[in-house]
Amino acid sequence: MKWPVVTLAAAGILIPIVSMAQPQIRPRDIPSQPNLILAYWAASNTVDGIEVDVGQSGENRVWDLLNYQFDDVSFDTLIDPDEAPERETFAAANRVIHSTVNDLGINLGSGYQYEVLADSGWYMLGVLGDSGILNMPMAFPNPLLILPMPAEYGDGWNIGTQYEIGFPAPDTLLGGILDSVYVRIRIGGDAEIDGWGIVRFSGGEVAAIRQRISTGGRITLVGTMVILGRRVEVELPYGFDIQTSITYRWFAAGVGEVASITSMLGEQDPAFTLARQIRVRRIIPEMIFPQATITFGEVRVGNSGLANFAFQNRGEGIGIITRVEFSGGLGSEIEVLTVLPYVVEPDSSGRLRFLWTPTVEKSLAGESALVYHNDPALNNPLTITLFGATPDFNGVNEEQPAVKDFTLFMNYPNPFNGKTMMLFELPQTSRVCVSLADVLGRNDRVLFNERRAAGRVSIPLDLSGLAAGAYLVRLETGGGVIIRKVILEK
Repeated sequence: MKWPVVTLAAAGILIPIVSMAQPQIRPRDIPSQPNLILAYWAASNTVDGIEVDVGQSGENRVWDLLNYQFDDVSFDTLIDPDEAPERETFAAANRVIHSTVNDLGINLGSGYQYEVLADSGWYMLGVLGDSGILNMPMAFPNPLLILPMPAEYGDGWNIGTQYEIGFPAPDTLLGGILDSVYVRIRIGGDAEIDGWGIVRFSGGEVAAIRQRISTGGRITLVGTMVILGRRVEVELPYGFDIQTSITYRWFAAGVGEVASITSMLGEQDPAFTLARQIRVRRIIPEMIFPQATITFGEVRVGNSGLANFAFQNRGEGIGIITRVEFSGGLGSEIEVLTVLPYVVEPDSSGRLRFLWTPTVEKSLAGESALVYHNDPALNNPLTITLFGATPDFNGVNEEQPAVKDFTLFMNYPNPFNGKTMMLFELPQTSRVCVSLADVLGRNDRVLFNERRAAGRVSIPLDLSGLAAGAYLVRLETGGGVIIRKVILEK
């Protein structure tokens, strides 16, 4: 099954990052529970490459990986070491992972990685491929250091290991004088923890370290034969060099490997912009929409009504509302006050706010909104039913009192710089309460609360102490409630 592609620009949807302490990665920070399945968005293009921005090295960095969400998903499964195949060959392994990708300079395809998590470091003991000639245990002569422990910014080490695969020599090779052939794959290079900071991905924002690995190597074909009672090796003219490549890997406590981005073969520039392979942890939200309705109630033509749409995110990944569309040409009358894209952190609630300003007598019956989100388990977009009508529209529900004799005029000026004038008419003496809040309903405050005589009333408002932006003025009298959006400029 293909999941929907979600690509989002991160600017403006997540809060700014403040300075933080340098993180470390310890053995307990790497997931090792048997039967745990780790999902990754994955993409590969070894011909044209995939455009990437690997970010900068150094301290207190921010690496934004939210854009790297693809159609394809790969899965890594943690295996109980006691039940893993070829257990005897890798008796010391205390972490075994079955991965769809095993890349140490060359792509071995899917298979098992046998690892050791120890106080001194995180090591790979060897691999076992799923098929082909690699479907045999390949124990490294020297364990490959994945990370020293604790892993922290500034650590650096050399990488060196080899695989050796042997099989009987075919009779057609060198006239049948060889009795066996070995494929030797030598990998060498260096690694370092070149940065620390915050990494943004579908699981939220986590403190992480970044590892840079530069690897290369050579594949050699070696034949063996017996000459004068001695076994000798002959290097065959079929070997070739493995071109250098650069890989960046991000690690976070509790998450383990957050992501990896591998350059095209032959790449020398650490700031490469084309990758042949990308994997980013896929931690998805669980969006809960208790009521699939948005209700404005009764709103007079020329005035505005507010409505909220509440939902929850019970998943482990961040929930994102990307956009909202309206049917029936309502996009010119209904404004989404909440800034989109709107991010809801795991295990938290969210709320969208809408402002409806009808231009003619109408009912919203039969109209709907399409809410686009990033939960792959739900229909996308989600269809939300709209409710609301003007008081003079025939056949509407009249549970709320009609506001026919209470008139609010447009404030002047609007937009305004600090001060504006609210003007309205009262059919009878009434208490007038004017309150103000931002468009998300926060920082609600009462600006005016007095009795006024019938007739035309003007109330000056001084908002010069507030930050520039959009606000909602709520005017309440005995005749009803009217809401007006005002724009404060500075």
